[in-house]
Amino acid sequence: MLREESIKKIDEFLKYLGGVISVYDLYPVGHPVIRAKAEKAYVALRDIFKEMRDVNLILVGEDMVFENVILEASSSLTKLIRGLSSCGIE
Repeated sequence: MLREESIKKIDEFLKYLGGVISVYDLYPVGHPVIRAKAEKAYVALRDIFKEMRDVNLILVGEDMVFENVILEASSSLTKLIRGLSSCGIE
């Protein structure tokens, strides 16, 4: 997989993962909204692993790093990083 394609797929997965985290506190476990967002994240991650053996994401302060590239800060990525930090993942 080309590096740009990899980064695009990782960005998409992180966007979906952030969506799961953002609705998790709003709905009870098993709610269709949570399930739908989790399914999108799962499919995106599954597609990544179809083409890559290893995926290393590193959280450095407010930056997410993939293959030595700092991912472009977007509102969804910022929300994801804050969500991970609130869960104790730093």
